[in-house]
Amino acid sequence: TGYAWIRANNAGEGSMDSMTIYNEQYVRIPVLSDGTDRFRIQVGINATNSTTSPHQMVFEYTDNVNSGNWSTRTTAGAGGNSTLKDAGVAVTTGWVKLGVKSINTRSGGIYRAEFYINDILVTTHTTTSQSSAAPDYMPGTYGLASAIYYSTMAIVKTAGTTNRYALIDYSFTYKIRSK
Repeated sequence: TGYAWIRANNAGEGSMDSMTIYNEQYVRIPVLSDGTDRFRIQVGINATNSTTSPHQMVFEYTDNVNSGNWSTRTTAGAGGNSTLKDAGVAVTTGWVKLGVKSINTRSGGIYRAEFYINDILVTTHTTTSQSSAAPDYMPGTYGLASAIYYSTMAIVKTAGTTNRYALIDYSFTYKIRSK
């Protein structure tokens, strides 16, 4: 068991009234997880160097969750307010483009995380309230309470002795301040 973590480009920091953050990564899992050599992958935006971060918007994969499909996870606040949804798309060993968009329209009170696979919207997480752990100036409950947040990719090995890995071709993040 063990893990590897990549923290790529700083996705942003600072005070914003309303903003959108978009993160995109092109990834490949050459060998899928199974009961003998099980692992979990996370790809998206995260505030800490941990797959159990209290502030994240990520794609997640392991073979024994949601029938091995891509899942989407949003977590907001130290209390764990975590939501996991089945994206309905099977993980394969080919290259895939994963996109996460966080939208905060603070004046409208809507906080939304959208998840895209190969440019197709697969799930949306929405709320109209923020947790006390997620300040107003960050991109919503599904945004990150830390002042700095990162484009991340992680692999965590949970069973077996054979090495497993994931590949990343590129990662980019942009943010748009609305006000």
